[in-house]
Amino acid sequence: FDFWSRAADLAKSCGVETIALENHPMNLVYNVPTVLKLREAVGDIIGLNLDPSHVFFMGGDPLAMARELCKQKAVYHVHGKDSRINPHIKGLDCYEQGIYNGPAITRSWNYVAVGYGHDALWWKTFFATLAEGDYHGPVSIEVEDPLMPNNLIAIQKSAAFLKETMLS
Repeated sequence: FDFWSRAADLAKSCGVETIALENHPMNLVYNVPTVLKLREAVGDIIGLNLDPSHVFFMGGDPLAMARELCKQKAVYHVHGKDSRINPHIKGLDCYEQGIYNGPAITRSWNYVAVGYGHDALWWKTFFATLAEGDYHGPVSIEVEDPLMPNNLIAIQKSAAFLKETMLS
């Protein structure tokens, strides 16, 4: 925690009020227990950039994470990003957490445009959970959909979907 204590102190001295770490599976801080442990050690400058797409393929529950982290006022940013599990492959390979490349057809999960992995009801519930927890901050679109013709189309589809599912 020495590194993070020094980094947090330096950030504060530069006027930084919050550091949002993304819950990526290759990070040491990727779930509720790890972000709360780091906050306990260095303070509430540390929070999470909650990316539900990562939680889906790691086998977690983004709604439960949002609910708990909002209680702690530890959600500092949210990604509008989705992933889809391919059960016919997952059943054979399990969740491949360290392999992000390769043909989409061979992977147990893929990033997809928002709404192509989880339906409107799920996303409406996610945004309602965040609002109930008093998170009203930004939601940024991030796309890496290997099946869309290009990123612009994936962004347009994600934006239209999010516009319909967000509360405001």
